Amino acid sequence: CSVVAYSLVFIAEYNFLKYGVVRAGYHFGDKDKGVGNYGTLGCGINFWPIRADFSYALADKDCFMHRTWQLGIGIVF
Repeated sequence: CSVVAYSLVFIAEYNFLKYGVVRAGYHFGDKDKGVGNYGTLGCGINFWPIRADFSYALADKDCFMHRTWQLGIGIVF
């Protein structure tokens, strides 16, 4: 038995002064396969060599992404 799910994602991102990033996106998914539609908002800071990102999913209550946020910290080479 195999499960195949397809999704489509659109993202817009704006960089300002090489230090800040704001982004928004929308994910189109197959709700019958467990991945529904939801939007995302995010921001980030680039202070070389450190990068920090935050995003929040704007999903319906029945979507597994409801009230989900992500925080990422990385080093740029």
